[in-house]
Amino acid sequence: PEQAGRQDQPLDARADVYALGATLYHLVTGQPPFRGSNDAILRLLIQEPPRSPRSYRSQIPIGLEAIILKCLEKSPDRRYPSAEALAADLDVFLAGGVPEAPVLGWQQRIGNRIRRNRRELTVTSMLLMVMLSMFALGRVLQSAPKPVPNQPLVSVLPVDHHVEFRKQLQAGQPVTLIGNQGLPAWHNSRLGDVKLSLSPSGDGTCYCETMSSVILELLDDPGIDRYRFSVDFQYMIAAQRLNTGGNCGPFIGLTEPAIPQDPTFLRYYTSMFREEKADLHTPGPAADSRVYVYDMIWKRGTGGLPLQQRHNFAAKVLISQTYRPGPWRTMSIDVSPEVIRFFWKPAPDAVEELLAELIRLGNDHFALTPTTPGSPPFEMEIPPGWTSRLPVGIWIDRAGIAFKNATITPRP
Repeated sequence: PEQAGRQDQPLDARADVYALGATLYHLVTGQPPFRGSNDAILRLLIQEPPRSPRSYRSQIPIGLEAIILKCLEKSPDRRYPSAEALAADLDVFLAGGVPEAPVLGWQQRIGNRIRRNRRELTVTSMLLMVMLSMFALGRVLQSAPKPVPNQPLVSVLPVDHHVEFRKQLQAGQPVTLIGNQGLPAWHNSRLGDVKLSLSPSGDGTCYCETMSSVILELLDDPGIDRYRFSVDFQYMIAAQRLNTGGNCGPFIGLTEPAIPQDPTFLRYYTSMFREEKADLHTPGPAADSRVYVYDMIWKRGTGGLPLQQRHNFAAKVLISQTYRPGPWRTMSIDVSPEVIRFFWKPAPDAVEELLAELIRLGNDHFALTPTTPGSPPFEMEIPPGWTSRLPVGIWIDRAGIAFKNATITPRP
């Protein structure tokens, strides 16, 4: 933070302690302390506290969480003075003692949540959250037995959406990330900030209009290996109005970094469709409508332009449809460690079509089984560390798109 905030502030060993704390945070949670665009990360680094590690994984010992958060203090004076001091406190923790680092209390946890979300919360919602949290805390304290000495305290704060969704999926229950109406329960844009709103059609569905490309993450890890991810899409604005482009679809398997030597690269698998018109001003049938399956690599910081659209696995010309708004179309991906299958439903009453499937060959390659007649066989390299338990979401490229019914359903 001292380097990002004031360039004239001297750096010393406490900056290295911050870096060690950030690394330890990532190791135990699977997430970096802050995520987003470069500008967003710099702002968060200076202004916002990181999320509690135990909010990602409640089994993290509270003493270890305290050590990590002491390393990540904004003020260098509040961190460990050296790596040796950090190592000594870790030794105390590993030996079963009480570390020097202060435990994060419930008041601080509530305050940190409010500070992280203050741009989305009104004053009324802030007060309501504090009141509800205090009420819940009082009820828990009234009914819970007193903790015995040396017993780690259990957080009484509500779990976040990621934890709750994973619990439902692991219990075999489907999860709705975006309902029939309204905005997502949680989202994170991986190519810069994006504003979501309700559809201009007035049906209450979620809507995004963008002049660039958007990778909208809806869940960071499904927590299960086998599932179906499905989303309904509707074109609202012709791609030409937004100056070419106009793709949208679900993605799975977001890998970051896609290229180990460069952390700015993202990679994912997606099925998508586009609807274009030759005449921009006259409502009517689309002149060039296609559906594709891609292995995609993007480089952040390039204005949303793809570094490489690696392979057009499947391409199918659609029957011309009138739009503005267009018909609702359902796209689904069946995911497992062994195979990925891409499906397409051109209209609500249409029969679902299989676009393509990727069959895993060991740990190094996928083999493509295309459904497009005449497509040659193909093998592709698997991203390092790829599993079926990677972020899922929606990809939109230069279009106005409404979407709803984003669901994940466990599969046998």
